[in-house]
Amino acid sequence: MLITFLLIFVLIISAVFHEYAHGWMAYRLGDSTAKDAGRLTLNPLVHLDLFGSVILPLILVFSKSPFLSPSA
Repeated sequence: MLITFLLIFVLIISAVFHEYAHGWMAYRLGDSTAKDAGRLTLNPLVHLDLFGSVILPLILVFSKSPFLSPSA
């Protein structure tokens, strides 16, 4: 159980850093979309999307989607 929480924590931190890096590089290349949206931060809450981060995963879990099942 502890390893699962650790993996989730590392995944969240990695995803936030990854998305920050995308936004920072785009900004350096002249695209200010991420900066305008307030996403040039390492705050994970800013990077959450209601549908993609909350609603869709809940739908997949409750519908027992095979997308979430490891293949044999």
